[in-house]
Amino acid sequence: MRTLMEVALNDSQTMGQLPLILATVWIINNAFATHTVSAVTIGQYASNKENQQHQNNLMDDILGRTMKSGTNLKFLVVGEMYTFDDSENFLNEEERLGHFFKYYSNRERCIWILDGLESYMRLEKELLNETRHYHRNGFFLLVYTGTEPQRLHNIRVIFCRLFHIYVINVNVLMMV
Repeated sequence: MRTLMEVALNDSQTMGQLPLILATVWIINNAFATHTVSAVTIGQYASNKENQQHQNNLMDDILGRTMKSGTNLKFLVVGEMYTFDDSENFLNEEERLGHFFKYYSNRERCIWILDGLESYMRLEKELLNETRHYHRNGFFLLVYTGTEPQRLHNIRVIFCRLFHIYVINVNVLMMV
């Protein structure tokens, strides 16, 4: 069995983000995995390709460590749609509605990875979109990957905007 330091030293970028990754994995394993049966939705909002690649690496590492810990959570990606099976073609409207609510409407546990106010504005559009079916009283984790000097000011603006659209129970993780 390898030690945590050996695992972390395999990737230099991971080493710098290790506290953020471990804190996110801890929240997933100790809050999301124990207090819900619905899938956890992961939303990635980057303002450019470089930040998107960084967020992809961060998500890969977080999901890899979460799966190694033995949790049986199902993860959805924002915008992911389930394809209809052939058997669903013969369902009546009530049964289809049941499948819809099973897969789409239970977005009460979400992880949002943001890198700035611009990316938050895209998230806010999705929160206000009635077809996305977010529960505004769920449990949300905001992983802030922005590196600008005014990060704390941006977090304060994001919290105010979330509060004004009645999104509560938001935890923020960020590197300082």
